[in-house]
Amino acid sequence: MGKNFRPRAVADLEWTTSDVNYLSAHFKNIYPDSSEHEKTYRLINPSIAELQNILRKAGRWLRSHCNHPDWDGGALLLVYAGHGDEGGELVLKDDELYSPEMYIRDLLRIAEQETEGHRLRVSALMDSCHSGEFGLRVLDLTINIHDDKLVPFNLLLSCCSDESSYEDGGLGHGIFTYCFSVNNELGNIAATAIQPDNSFGPSISIASGEKGVGLITSGAQNPICYRDGTGYIKIGSSDFSIFHDGDSDTWALSLEQMRTKVLTLRDENSAKYIGLTDFSISRIKSGASRAAAKELKEALFKLKANDL
Repeated sequence: MGKNFRPRAVADLEWTTSDVNYLSAHFKNIYPDSSEHEKTYRLINPSIAELQNILRKAGRWLRSHCNHPDWDGGALLLVYAGHGDEGGELVLKDDELYSPEMYIRDLLRIAEQETEGHRLRVSALMDSCHSGEFGLRVLDLTINIHDDKLVPFNLLLSCCSDESSYEDGGLGHGIFTYCFSVNNELGNIAATAIQPDNSFGPSISIASGEKGVGLITSGAQNPICYRDGTGYIKIGSSDFSIFHDGDSDTWALSLEQMRTKVLTLRDENSAKYIGLTDFSISRIKSGASRAAAKELKEALFKLKANDL
């Protein structure tokens, strides 16, 4: 990996703030859960009490729209960039740990008090170490335990349960956030992506999305994606259903079954990046310059050969 990479256990607050600024602003332009009625609450390095207070405010705001003719229970999106604990907890101000179970309890209070008999759609967009563990536990709790009140919709997680998420000083962002921003409308190689100040500058198309994260980190960081409530978890180019396809005592996979399947696909996916061209951050940011064009074209052929 790049010499300037570092795990988000020692995250730069300026970079994580830029990440959230970008992710929260652009999520609604990409995913169809956005509505004409939206409210954003912004916190920087909050305590648990401050986060829970904002969640209560969000619940009251949702309640104010429950008489709308198209009311369906509403949706809540948590966007987080920063330090994540090995157990899946978010590390907040003064090293307070906010667990998935705490988050679900806070959402249940909203669903029980504010959503008027409908289920609350739950989404999370996270660029933090071990975010996969947070997301899988949220998925398990919403699917297997509290499915009468909550429904998972979008869970976009920067890495697997046992992985770190990385950031880079040359980007001024987390790797996941950077790759999430890559726009390859310019052609097969040339692209644009966010710069440290969240303006857009040159990049390369193969740094885009989940596969871009794996490429830049040589398979050390592998995002998990659960999109649009479809029931499928995606790792790289592979996915699996969270629901049983045969006879079973339960209709959905258990948390341990989901963990096992995720790690199996992760290991298969990350092995594909071994031996691929090493891409420095400076080369990625240079875009499709003449000096890089030949190497980038060769890399594209390798990616196709490795089914990436």
